[in-house]
Amino acid sequence: MASKELPCDIYMLGIDLDEELIERAKKLKKGDGLSFLSVDIMDGGLQVPELEKYLQENLLTKFSFTFLFSVTMWIHLNHGDNGLISLLKKMTDVTNGSILIEP
Repeated sequence: MASKELPCDIYMLGIDLDEELIERAKKLKKGDGLSFLSVDIMDGGLQVPELEKYLQENLLTKFSFTFLFSVTMWIHLNHGDNGLISLLKKMTDVTNGSILIEP
């Protein structure tokens, strides 16, 4: 029995500071519902215009789930304790559900 393509009800956004990694991900992307942005999450206070625009375009007010993979050390080295606190505030502002942090 052949598999049937179903409409995508799940949207995922991958972000990274490194524009080259984002461009590579875009080239390898398969399927709908997956987007990539190069964003400096630590820039611009608690508001991150790129994330807000993404949410609006997908008729969302907040993300349902947020994953933070291997960013806490980089944030801490470059922005200190206050940077970690700021990151967590930003993520709780844009996440309606759970946040999974992998140090």
